[in-house]
Amino acid sequence: MKDTKNTSAETVLTAENYYDNYGSFYDLNLTRGRMKKLSFPDNLLDFLRKPKSINFLVLGSATTKNINAVTQIGFDLRTKANIQNDIVNIIDINDISVALHEEYVNYLDKESSWGDCKTPREASLPTFPYPQFNVEKMDMCRLKYENNSIEVVISDYTLNFLSSFDDLRKVFQETSRVLTPKGIFICVFKFSENPKDNPEIETREANLKVYKFHLKQYLSIASKIKMGLVPITPIEKGGDTICVFQKL
Repeated sequence: MKDTKNTSAETVLTAENYYDNYGSFYDLNLTRGRMKKLSFPDNLLDFLRKPKSINFLVLGSATTKNINAVTQIGFDLRTKANIQNDIVNIIDINDISVALHEEYVNYLDKESSWGDCKTPREASLPTFPYPQFNVEKMDMCRLKYENNSIEVVISDYTLNFLSSFDDLRKVFQETSRVLTPKGIFICVFKFSENPKDNPEIETREANLKVYKFHLKQYLSIASKIKMGLVPITPIEKGGDTICVFQKL
């Protein structure tokens, strides 16, 4: 992301303040709350819970709150007994976000005794079991993972930072490629209720641009690459929804 200097009183999104501004809007704790209201089919939960270990992929993360939140999503989809065997891959295109996540993960890796925490930040960490984390700078339009290697992909509004339909299609295609058969893509996104080809653009604080395509465009892309919409709940209204797609 290219830095933009602030030439007026308006705060402009830069690489330095991206982490604070994006993370203040969205985090996976909110997504987890919405997921807990869904009734996942038994056969889908069986698929996720039977293996001793599975791989998660988080597409973009601008707050380290997501490290704890994705662990708890793992508890919901898996079990606490198995979560320590799982691998959670977190990617982001922003160097600062990646560095902060790596710092947090390093705290988790080195602390074997919670009673001997040496810093306030370490002492504040929850004491539940964690999976293994891999944090990497990566473009979600060009994933570096092998085909059929990930069971669960999660996107928490990151689709709304794609300004072109072509990039949106690439993310769905790449997600489908890396997902195992029956793997799922959990995505929360804002959508436009105006049926037009170009995205509706919403400008948030710090000049943060949110791009919203019509709902049918998201569903059409998924259908064309054989990712079925899991019939968990009706699509929410109000231009904001959570969808769970499954690779057929």
